Amino acid sequence: MTTHKPLYLASQSPRRLELLKLVGINAEILPVSADAHLQLGIDETPFANETPRDYVQRICADKVQAGWLALQRRNDLPPAPVLAADTTVALNGDTLGKPASREEAAAMLRRLSGRTHEVLSAVAITFDGRTESRLSITTVDFIPLD
Repeated sequence: MTTHKPLYLASQSPRRLELLKLVGINAEILPVSADAHLQLGIDETPFANETPRDYVQRICADKVQAGWLALQRRNDLPPAPVLAADTTVALNGDTLGKPASREEAAAMLRRLSGRTHEVLSAVAITFDGRTESRLSITTVDFIPLD
């Protein structure tokens, strides 16, 4: 029986972990922003005039580097690649963040109603000084809501 090195996921997303396991990847969640001692939290505030594409790629790159730093500072974990991902929604060049309340979620759905928007997902992996990243853009036609 062969054992595979784990892949560390620099995310708290149980869904991302589940997706990796579904495709046969031995992944473990590597706490990043929750580790106050290491102070590796990521500020996800968009920069002024930052495009949604640049935003999602920057956040993903920040997350994978924070994950790598967290792994380097832990001597209780074996070395392995660190994976990070981030997804955002863009409408007419605006980055739509995660709604903070039901009211904000309803307002976002009203704004998307009957319109075409993009879902941008960036993924990055790093190990031993080498980082690779990719961006996926999906165009979504949202039906009108009543």
